[in-house]
Amino acid sequence: MRRVLLALAVLVVLPASTEAAPPWSAPRDVSGPFTFVDGLWAGGGLIGWRSEDGEAGAPAGRSGDPVFFRDGRAAVVIVRPVGSNRDRESELRVAFRSGGRFGPSKRMVKHPRIAPPSLAGNARGDLALAWFEDLGTANDRVYVALRRAGHAFGKPIRLATGRVRSVSAAIGSRGDVLVAWDARGKLRTRFRRHGHGFGRAETLRSDPTFFAQLRTAVASSGRAYVAWAAQFLSEGGSRGAGFYEVAVRPAGAARFRRAQRLERVGADRTVGSLDLALTGRGNALVAWASERVRAAETGADARFRAARDLSALAPDEDLTPPGAVDVAGRLVTWTAVGPLVQASLDFGPPEDVGPGAMSRAAGPTVAWQLRRPDGVHVQEATRAG
Repeated sequence: MRRVLLALAVLVVLPASTEAAPPWSAPRDVSGPFTFVDGLWAGGGLIGWRSEDGEAGAPAGRSGDPVFFRDGRAAVVIVRPVGSNRDRESELRVAFRSGGRFGPSKRMVKHPRIAPPSLAGNARGDLALAWFEDLGTANDRVYVALRRAGHAFGKPIRLATGRVRSVSAAIGSRGDVLVAWDARGKLRTRFRRHGHGFGRAETLRSDPTFFAQLRTAVASSGRAYVAWAAQFLSEGGSRGAGFYEVAVRPAGAARFRRAQRLERVGADRTVGSLDLALTGRGNALVAWASERVRAAETGADARFRAARDLSALAPDEDLTPPGAVDVAGRLVTWTAVGPLVQASLDFGPPEDVGPGAMSRAAGPTVAWQLRRPDGVHVQEATRAG
């Protein structure tokens, strides 16, 4: 049986030159070659990925993006199948990184058909882990488990039962927790202020949200965000209109405002990716891929301003939107035609980072994967200034 393993590389931040220089350093290999690379992530001074060719002290299994704390600590969630039949059970496990490597993972729960989970954390080490049991009926179950810094996870809390397709969790610096899930055509949320229990489930007021790509965030003020890209797809291959939208719950408010539509695409187009990140002072930036990469940021009224174009039109815009978009603060990266990794800082013009695809941003550094004749390599580049 082929094992899927996680490898790590330390980010190297290169000093800026005193002479005029390109915004990005020359691409540098940090891995490879591999037969394949999957699940690329970056943050906390590390670049990580899953491959079949080796591991560097990290637990094996299908993992999500790690959550980073202060002082180089991190946590990662892992799903491991148990058994061999179609309805086999899965183990949901969490591993922590301290002292330069991940320790052994510990089992959180064992349930039938655990769908991809969502792990969120803050700098001090509070964690929120959300997942759902994909039972294929109207009895899918959404759960969350919470951990205070320095303590163990508490008992899982069931938040909802119904038809569910995906889930996303976020936690603020004070410990406020948001969980959102795709209830097959509508989005629902539950919010927990620090020191309180979860409030009642709220259905967001929005356009149809079938097959939503969900992103969530909670600012230090308690302001909460849910952003998504959604488009109905039938089993026969037909599709409906697509929507990029975001909903904001102001700090202290009892509910989310009506969703703000960022862009609508017709049924003749395919919805691309979307990402969301906090930018400080309670604000957030959302970027998405339509026929071009666009972005919008909140203003003083906690509403998103008009979208701004970050990329030029792609030659094949009528067929394929730009590649996966990733946001870290006010840095947006994406894959352009080529494939070519591009980036925009502070809504500036697109900058060529290097040849490759599936980029991830981490502060001034961007990591991506590049296929060569000998296999797939992971590369990185750092922005000067």
